[in-house]
Amino acid sequence: MKHLSLGFAFGLLSSSIGVFASSPVYFNTPTDMGVSSQRSAVSLNTFSTWMAHVMGTSDSHSVFYWKDTHRQEALEGVQALWTNPALKSLASADPFDDVTSAKKAMIIIAGVDNPEALLPDQAPSFYVEDNDAQDFTNVALDTMTDYASKLNVETQKIVNVMASMDTKIDQMVDSFKTHYASLVDTSAFDASNKADQTFMAEIEKVRGMDQDRDFDVVALTGLERLAQEHGTQAKVYKEAQRVVSQWISNNFQTQQQQQTTTLVMTPYTSTLNKRAIPVGKIDAVSDFQLLFWTGVFLILITFGILTFVYQLGNVDNGSAVLTSTVLPKQD
Repeated sequence: MKHLSLGFAFGLLSSSIGVFASSPVYFNTPTDMGVSSQRSAVSLNTFSTWMAHVMGTSDSHSVFYWKDTHRQEALEGVQALWTNPALKSLASADPFDDVTSAKKAMIIIAGVDNPEALLPDQAPSFYVEDNDAQDFTNVALDTMTDYASKLNVETQKIVNVMASMDTKIDQMVDSFKTHYASLVDTSAFDASNKADQTFMAEIEKVRGMDQDRDFDVVALTGLERLAQEHGTQAKVYKEAQRVVSQWISNNFQTQQQQQTTTLVMTPYTSTLNKRAIPVGKIDAVSDFQLLFWTGVFLILITFGILTFVYQLGNVDNGSAVLTSTVLPKQD
């Protein structure tokens, strides 16, 4: 009987400033696939097509409607992945076999400064030339939609938590600090700060997810918001990394046999370690007054200098001896 070797797929995107950063993807499965020595880099289109193949939804994937060049590029990339010894079992698995039809999940975590700090024991299987979390979220949602349509299964998603935060935020903050008090210094998280609130709310929402759904999509932006708000070297960001690391490890250990998961971590790409200080309201009145009185002062000084020079000239003329010279009369 075939075994689905997708298992727990970790997609980690390395920190990069470039628009098209190569991002490492990690796979961890119930059976050890080993690590490929090839540093394969594929496009987002290839990654999307590959996930459709692994999930058994290739027949409904949009790759068949793309322009010839895009379709060819994506399919050639998938073919290259098939030749990767560490991924062969993924390509040959039957996701609809009774033994291999485990629950599915795709998780995207944005704003990861150091992937190795979250998964120190993992090595990349291949790379994706993209670092935009929203791109991967779109792939995840499309994959879930196609999968659910084909199997008529129950799904759930947690995306854009900041926009959906409700009046229960105080309860979420209290629950977060109580649950993680023994793991991290929860005092580093400011309950009145929006970025801190978002991170804590996201973690609480994923902890409370329904474990009986067939396909989950989770897109977390809290870590990225912390990086934007405080910088990646801030204590609150480092404590948040520890929380995420534990959550990933627990998910891997407890769900490895029951759930096949793809995890993508997009990098924090800001060139600043800390957000710029907000620009306050400009006091135009005080600036105008300063400019006006400076101008008046300069005019007075100029007038005074001119007056002094004029008076000095009058004094010199008054002390001079004036004589008249009569020219001799010409005959």
